Amino acid sequence: MSGDVEFRRTSDELCMFTLQGQCIFGLSAIFYGSLHMYGLARTNTVVRSIKKR
Repeated sequence: MSGDVEFRRTSDELCMFTLQGQCIFGLSAIFYGSLHMYGLARTNTVVRSIKKR
């Protein structure tokens, strides 16, 4: 991922954490089976997925 992304709690819109700049981030590894959070793209956000072998 690159850009600014906020991860918010669905119940009250509380921002749990913010990512800025470039990073490798495994959403499924951290939030597996979790339906109470979502990512909100802020500026210049680029998401690339890497296929498993």
